Amino acid sequence: MKWIIIILAVTLSLNVNASRFKGKDGNYIVRGDTATKLFLAAGEPLRKRSERVCLDKKRDYCKRWGRTEYWYYQDREESSVIWTIKIVDDKVVEFSWSR
Repeated sequence: MKWIIIILAVTLSLNVNASRFKGKDGNYIVRGDTATKLFLAAGEPLRKRSERVCLDKKRDYCKRWGRTEYWYYQDREESSVIWTIKIVDDKVVEFSWSR
């Protein structure tokens, strides 16, 4: 039982570290931060992409449409890693990275 708790703690701690992005100025960006804070901390992204998506769906129709943006940044410490940051309604909602 003790080993399961240790493995779980290590797994959860790894996920916590992956849920933030370090900007050029050394500050961390986390979910819920504004796009302005991201821009000030990390600068201009390598690439931006946006699409119109349904933000509030009820059965077969969309009650509210909005714009989702994807900003792409190269990792400062590992140049082969590209971060994708999803922004909805001027708020950072998701981080992902790929090589």
